[in-house]
Amino acid sequence: MSLKIQLLCISILGVFLTPLNAQENLSIVRALSIAKENNTRMIQARNDIEVAKARLSSAKAYVNPEIYFEMYGSKNGKNSYEFNANQEIDLVGKRKAREMVVEADIAVTGEILNLIWSDVALEIKEAYYELLLMDKKTSLAQENLTLFRKLLDSVQLKYNSGKVLLSEVMRAKIELSQAENELSLADKELRVARAKFNLLLNKPRDYEFAAIDSLEFEYRNLDLKMLIQKAAENNPELKVRKIIAQRNQNGIILEKRNIFTNPSFGYVQKGEKGNILLGASVSIGLPLWNQNTGAIREAEIETQKANQGVEYLKKQLEVTVYDAYIEAEAAAKQAITYRRSIEQSTEIQNQIDLQFKEGKIDFLSYLDSLRTVKNVKLGYFDSVVSYNKKIALIDKLTGKE
Repeated sequence: MSLKIQLLCISILGVFLTPLNAQENLSIVRALSIAKENNTRMIQARNDIEVAKARLSSAKAYVNPEIYFEMYGSKNGKNSYEFNANQEIDLVGKRKAREMVVEADIAVTGEILNLIWSDVALEIKEAYYELLLMDKKTSLAQENLTLFRKLLDSVQLKYNSGKVLLSEVMRAKIELSQAENELSLADKELRVARAKFNLLLNKPRDYEFAAIDSLEFEYRNLDLKMLIQKAAENNPELKVRKIIAQRNQNGIILEKRNIFTNPSFGYVQKGEKGNILLGASVSIGLPLWNQNTGAIREAEIETQKANQGVEYLKKQLEVTVYDAYIEAEAAAKQAITYRRSIEQSTEIQNQIDLQFKEGKIDFLSYLDSLRTVKNVKLGYFDSVVSYNKKIALIDKLTGKE
């Protein structure tokens, strides 16, 4: 077999032997990028913008003309006909007012897209941090299982030499069983969380990825006054409320224009054999009985409600930002404390292993020390995730991209 054929065969085999479900390295930035394009809520929001834009072409369009034709006969055998052509014309300012309302609707849908993205981004961040936490819990459960297997071996050896009672062997077996259950539970929760995360990305349930960001504490210096100011300027929901208020203001203008109906100009032609009459017509409604007061009042009330909603949301945002700030600072202090304890707990674990083998500490003291080390590590990762979630919430509230 020639060298070229051999290389071709190797290449073909390489294609078929490549894992079909190769994992993608997924950072949080990459996850956000995928969600921005593929998340179902984002797709629907972009479609809403296109719908609003389509309405603008209708708002700009002129009213279609009307054509009327009638033909009839008489007993004397003379046929006659009547032809009318009418064109309704928008009063000055009415068409522009319609356009302003629809343009405001487009602006609203655009800001709603930003609002939905801020919600989706927060969901993605929180879910990603939870995945990192569950991955750590699974690793710790595996580490814990390995420790208890070693513990059971050590206790069994001591029992065989008559240094411990049978009850301690049984207790070690129970602890080992619990460690196995904890690992199984952690693995199950991790798999379910990954499936839910794939749904946020609009990916298949079994989409394989590896969350590559590290779960380490990184403190961000927060200025409460600046955060409140940014929320008042950039919060996505507040922007939506402001544009809706402006849209309702434009609605008042349109309803006032609608007091007067549009005039209609027409061409009239009547005729019978040997006789044709030409003429023109003008028609306009008179606002005597209906001056559109109900619609105008409704638009005014909706505008008042929208403005009140804007002012209330500003106050609500200030409290929400303050609460997130306090929670973030508290989580930061916990993370710093636990990080210091981890360094100490590593040394403790090394010491108790040796002390237990040498018979300097009893079985229950050894168990308590193992649980303390485990709880310190879990507490650290929990506090880091809690801190990152509060920072993500603050980013959402302040409109940070």
